[in-house]
Order: sequence, then structure tokens, then C-alpha cells
Amino acid sequence: MVCLSNDPVIHLERGGLIRLDDGVGSSVACIEGAVWITQDYDRRDIVLTAGETYVVECPGLTVVCAIAGPAALTIGQPVVAEASLAEALKQRAA
Repeated sequence: MVCLSNDPVIHLERGGLIRLDDGVGSSVACIEGAVWITQDYDRRDIVLTAGETYVVECPGLTVVCAIAGPAALTIGQPVVAEASLAEALKQRAA
């Protein structure tokens, strides 16, 4: 289970970058503008516009870049919580 914290708003000018090292489970929420997200081991390009959110899926480096002008975003860092009920039952059965 992953719980996301609420971090302050980050403002980027066009072309500004944020690097997330090993950010699996982190949530990137675009508040204003548009951002492009690329991840190690992932061929996809993720583009978010205002109101959209993406959860980082791949280990390694993730880069978030403001495109087409300034952007505002938040990055919620993953917080490890207790295992879900299903996971706990599975472990007990093993």
C-alpha cells in the first residue's frame, strides 16, 4: 500500500527540470501548464496538463520537464504503510 504526502507546489519555467531518483510510487500532479515525464526503462512519454496526475512506475531516474510555458506541479513522495489484508493473509498461508 502506498500513501502519498502533500508537498508544496513547485513552479518551473519552460524547459525547467525536476529529477526524481528511484521515485517509484511518487505522484506527479500538474496544477498549471503542461509537463512531460520520461522514465528509465520506459519507452513512453507521459504528458500531463492541468488537473492530471501520474504515479511513477519505473525504478531509476524519472525526469519531469515544463513544456509549452511555465508549469506548477506537486510531487507526493511515497510512504510505506502496513501490508494490505490480502498480502498479510497470503504471507500467513505460506
